[in-house]
Amino acid sequence: MFSDDHYIIMASYVKHVTNIPASLSPSPQVRIAAPFVQEIKNGVVVWQWDASAYPEFYSVSNKGNNYSDSAYVQDYMHINGMA
Repeated sequence: MFSDDHYIIMASYVKHVTNIPASLSPSPQVRIAAPFVQEIKNGVVVWQWDASAYPEFYSVSNKGNNYSDSAYVQDYMHINGMA
């Protein structure tokens, strides 16, 4: 928190993406846990970072992701902290 009305939050939400590199054999129905960081000031998002906008992150993920499996959400980054 910077102040009562100015803070940064992070979260992940499930979404369908179409930018996973073909070399990773993604299913057309694949869903990911998309990491987000937002800066909120006076109730308005003034800055946002969506990791799913950067396809290079999909291939460097090294923990059990199978982008061809649409039955499970692929948590390729598992955001759980920031500094």
